[in-house]
Amino acid sequence: MSKIDKSNKRMDILVAAAKVFSEENFYQVKVQEIADAAGIGKGTIYEYFNSKEELFHEMLREGFKQYYQVVRIDPNDERSIWIKLEEFLKNNVYFVSENRQIAYLLLSNNHPFQQKLTSQIMEVRKSLLHDMEQTFQLAINEGEIEKKPIDLLARIFWGAFMEVVSSMILLEGNPPDDETIKEVIGTFKKGLEI
Repeated sequence: MSKIDKSNKRMDILVAAAKVFSEENFYQVKVQEIADAAGIGKGTIYEYFNSKEELFHEMLREGFKQYYQVVRIDPNDERSIWIKLEEFLKNNVYFVSENRQIAYLLLSNNHPFQQKLTSQIMEVRKSLLHDMEQTFQLAINEGEIEKKPIDLLARIFWGAFMEVVSSMILLEGNPPDDETIKEVIGTFKKGLEI
């Protein structure tokens, strides 16, 4: 089997695991259920992962990695801050909509790893907030927005993002459309006008 085939099979297992773990409590999930969802034999899972716990951790690690790659703001991007923030919201809507199983898992307590998971969530959050702070600093330096504490700006925007993206998609089942995202950015922008 080629390296590409192995990589794809591994990813198929992780995708199947996210689906199964999001539907059942960690302790109730059987490795056979994940194998069935992936369309492979149970033994194949053990070629890639030593245990259900390792599979669960790797599934979350891969989810965090993909999330950060998709949504992060590049502080060195020279486009307008408003374009970058709008893109950040749109990318989050896309990622959460396409990966609801992982998002539900991140918010649930249906597994024994909540403490470790919380620490992973906080690391990703810290990295994203740092990127946002740098983005706001660049906008201040470029005269796009009035000088304000960048950590506060990042946290206020983060709060709006969490309510708009997470709540609308995961709790209400209704992803915000582009117009709603533009309204969020416009409201935030108005609040920062001189």
